[in-house]
Amino acid sequence: MKSSALLFSCIAAGSLLTAGAGFCTGSTPRWDSTSLTSVKDCSFPAMHGTTLVWQAKGGLAGAVSGDSDWEIFLYDMDNQAIVQITDDDDNDIEPQTDGEYVVWQKYNKIQGNQIFIYRVYDGNPAGGSLISPAGEAENSIPQIADGRIVWTAHPVTNSYEAGQVMLYNAADQSGPMVISEPGVDCSGPRIDARQVVWMQHISEGTEAQYVYDLFVPGTAKPAPDVFICNRSTSVDGSLKVLTRHDGTDREVILYNRMDGFVQITDNALADHQPIINQNHIAWLADGDIYLSDIAEFIHVQVPNVAGGRGTAFSAFWSELSGGVDAYFLDVSTDPDFQSFVEGFRGLDVGTASQYRVDGLSRDTTYYYRVSAQVNGSTTAQSKSVTVKLTAPRPSSGCNCTTLPFVYKLLLK
Repeated sequence: MKSSALLFSCIAAGSLLTAGAGFCTGSTPRWDSTSLTSVKDCSFPAMHGTTLVWQAKGGLAGAVSGDSDWEIFLYDMDNQAIVQITDDDDNDIEPQTDGEYVVWQKYNKIQGNQIFIYRVYDGNPAGGSLISPAGEAENSIPQIADGRIVWTAHPVTNSYEAGQVMLYNAADQSGPMVISEPGVDCSGPRIDARQVVWMQHISEGTEAQYVYDLFVPGTAKPAPDVFICNRSTSVDGSLKVLTRHDGTDREVILYNRMDGFVQITDNALADHQPIINQNHIAWLADGDIYLSDIAEFIHVQVPNVAGGRGTAFSAFWSELSGGVDAYFLDVSTDPDFQSFVEGFRGLDVGTASQYRVDGLSRDTTYYYRVSAQVNGSTTAQSKSVTVKLTAPRPSSGCNCTTLPFVYKLLLK
């Protein structure tokens, strides 16, 4: 079951498009779970920042629960540490994380399905703590954003009860509270930094999307026709990960609207369930988790043309999604960048998305390009931008309409 390390390439296959220059470079996984020989059947990966979580059977060295039930695992990218969060005889499933907390659904034969939480930064409490309300209720599929957790709760009685949307705030340990309309069946809550959204069953066979504003608490309202909340975990900014069949098996593909498709994996395994966050991607293959940085597969987006006057111009580019450590700017009079303007070779211009380049020569054509440092890795260079410096505009202080009149008066 445990596979050898994946081989990476950027060989486009089938209908895949070729991305921009510098996009296709080799890479190796940052981390994978193949070395965890006592852990099997990894699934449901979730990721935020430098925290990756998933569910699997088995356990790390010293675990006591055996390998017949599901446990929750965490990989800390910063410390390169693996943590087994749960170690009991219950089934712990559907983990989610916002980077500070991990939440999941625990099934116990006596208590049913409950929601648990674990604090990442200090590893407490061990095994997590219960946050769903005491009493008989089935709680399922938690979602988290910025320390707020939502899930669906079904009270357990002798008949079917409507689903309720529950909200818990981990920062001040408040809740849980019901935020959906009592007696109305609700399901599938999602959450982002601003709001909670769910499907509310209106009548037999009909349902509508409702939204609850986290900053203006009150009654949930029907969502507008065009409404976006909590994008898919396979999308981050302008980047998307997906899988496509290469004729043999499924491979992980990176998609960017500007550049098209780039094949990330090239192996004999069936890769699936890819997720992306802050320029990391993770996916499943043959019961294992694989994680990689994608800095070398992306580049900064720049305009097609730019202009300037006098001896300066402003260089612009689009911000990369996720955490960017710094942007680096090259400026040259050579379109092939065989030489550079003094001081503008890999100039660290911080994290802003523009920089004013001055001290240049008039009536000269310049070229600039941008790269970025993301998670300690440098992206490919952007395409080059051509800038033609033109003569400065005439001084606005010149009153050109009055000069001829004054000249005529002097001739009289």
